[in-house]
Amino acid sequence: MEWNRTFDFLSADDIRIKGTRVGIETVSDDYLNSASPEEIAVRYRTLTLEQVYAPITYSLHNQKEVVPRLGVPGALTTVYAALL
Repeated sequence: MEWNRTFDFLSADDIRIKGTRVGIETVSDDYLNSASPEEIAVRYRTLTLEQVYAPITYSLHNQKEVVPRLGVPGALTTVYAALL
């Protein structure tokens, strides 16, 4: 998948949904805390449902890089993976 079409990679720790100021950690953290993609799209009205699913998919493909930035304790890493 060509992530450059979906995200702005400002730095290794700052990845945002293209055309917005919303970081992937924001969406992933909401999802981790049991918000559905539809609820997240309502919460961040600048995002389409497709844009909400993109960080979730990216997080699934890049768990080793994303999970530590979310501040998820090691024991919860398995829970996070199960949510994705």
